[in-house]
Amino acid sequence: MFVRKFQADSLEEALKDIKYQLGPDAIILKTITNKGLKGAFKKNRIEITAAIPEGKLKEKMQVDRALGENKDDFYQNKSSYISNMISNYSLHSKEAQKKPVAINNAYGNLGLNKAPLAKNISEVSSGLDSFLSQSSRTEKLVQKPLKNSSCQMNSREEMESNSFNDDEALKEIEQTPNVYQTAKNDFNRDDTEKQKRKIEELENKLSEIIKKVDKFSRVEPTGLYQMRTTLRSLDINEPYIQKLIRKATFEFKEEDLSNDEVIFEFALREMLQSISIEMPLFSSLDSDKRPVVTVLISETSSGQSTMVMKLGSLKQNSVVIRNVTLCDELKKSVSEQLLNIEIINVASIAEIMSETRKNIEKGKSVFIDYKNFQKEFNETKKFVEGLKRSFDHVEILVSLSAIHSELYNKKVLSTYKTLVDGLIYSHLDLCLNFGAIFNALEGEKAIPAKFFGTGPVMPDDIEAASAERILDSIFKFD
Repeated sequence: MFVRKFQADSLEEALKDIKYQLGPDAIILKTITNKGLKGAFKKNRIEITAAIPEGKLKEKMQVDRALGENKDDFYQNKSSYISNMISNYSLHSKEAQKKPVAINNAYGNLGLNKAPLAKNISEVSSGLDSFLSQSSRTEKLVQKPLKNSSCQMNSREEMESNSFNDDEALKEIEQTPNVYQTAKNDFNRDDTEKQKRKIEELENKLSEIIKKVDKFSRVEPTGLYQMRTTLRSLDINEPYIQKLIRKATFEFKEEDLSNDEVIFEFALREMLQSISIEMPLFSSLDSDKRPVVTVLISETSSGQSTMVMKLGSLKQNSVVIRNVTLCDELKKSVSEQLLNIEIINVASIAEIMSETRKNIEKGKSVFIDYKNFQKEFNETKKFVEGLKRSFDHVEILVSLSAIHSELYNKKVLSTYKTLVDGLIYSHLDLCLNFGAIFNALEGEKAIPAKFFGTGPVMPDDIEAASAERILDSIFKFD
């Protein structure tokens, strides 16, 4: 028994290969369908193990040698026809290889010590010619009678061939295993699932391509484009610009989005609402009856001392408490004489608390200049919490400078946002980028702006905070 394994991408290809290599009489022993994870590492999807008796294989090889170049065309026929032709050719070969007839001469087989040449070459040739002259379109063999003594032999072979066809058909039906049908069903099912997955992947890729094409092919309205480029040139944060564009797209029609005036009016209105503004606590109507403690906090030079003096000059019946050095006392005395501001110099937090309590009891509002130079945040937190526990009306303001970077001002706001009630921006007269101020105010809406410092002159260069002042400086309206 000759056994061999065949591999192919499909079941039909494997069966054709078996018929070509082993012949139609081969028996299928095992069929394996490589699928799933195992199939990913296999070169072929179908593996079939087939076997054939050695005698049958020899008969097939004899036919292959006889056919020569016609071998490929011969195996394109049906299995029953191929099997019948191989069997017929085998019978021809056996008849041709019968015991040769002795030559009647004087010496017999021993004459001249030579083997007698008694093969009937014409008989073998006639058998091969009749085999090759068969029609490939018919399954039943009908041979023409040969001349002389070969006629009777061919008629007998014809009868045996007809009976052999019926037996061969039954044999093929019996040899077809259930494994073949099961493997075919599994292969069809796997192939269908694979095609479905490919279709889904193609649909997803197609939808992504359509979205990208729509994105690039869609022309942005003129108004939105002008607003985007203008705000970017003014250093407005990109997330805020995208927010404005989404809101404008939702509120306006397509023709309005191309109108520059409508879109810029919308942008200004939204930017005005994005800046939080409040009046200071000491400016309330009943501040004379209930004194207010206002504390200014900063970390670096931000014009805080000058701002405290300006605030003190605005409020009647108030006092300014500062941590100052001896060299600053002459300046204080001059300011005190010109602006009629009462300034108290202290050197510690304990003195600040003591002087604050004395003046609150006198009914005076107090402005405290507190700088957190190289100190921990917890110390400032303890000081602020102590003031709020000791006094009823306390307002904490963080002092920022417009000449500092946007990143630094945002860091200070992020540090003190849990303690402060508002902010003050100074040095607006020296600012080169009002977009950075807008970004800081818009990013921390919970901390409203109270005052803006517009110059060094006291008490003139101070104004109440307003969103219009920032937008006017950004867009430079006439």
